[in-house]
Amino acid sequence: HYIRQAYQCLMDRDGDLQEYIEENFLQMRRIVNIIPIMVTLMLERNISISSFTPQRIAAWVILASCWPCRLSWVWQCLEDAEQMSEFGTEKYIHDEMLLWTIYENSSDNLILIQSSIEKLLTLDGDPEVFQKF
Repeated sequence: HYIRQAYQCLMDRDGDLQEYIEENFLQMRRIVNIIPIMVTLMLERNISISSFTPQRIAAWVILASCWPCRLSWVWQCLEDAEQMSEFGTEKYIHDEMLLWTIYENSSDNLILIQSSIEKLLTLDGDPEVFQKF
């Protein structure tokens, strides 16, 4: 039931998500295949599924599928900040920060290493569409 609702969010022409999905059959298929896996993992890990709307789950799947490198960069920044706070360094990322804010604050560093992760960045979809997400 929940999975079906997430699928409906993907197909809703009036919804916000469809504009972020490239018209690439393999990409669409990947997104459709990941949604049930994500919901199953959430249930198996006792994550309260009721705190996530089907649209939110579909959005996370799109984000991870279409921009894996940029999303990994944000997670790396979060992990680095957490490790720094464990060593007593002041945390530069706060719990209330949006992922987009973290990305914007660290994008200069991403640009600096862009040439060394060029192949990974090719996995990502259109950067301008990512900025709209």
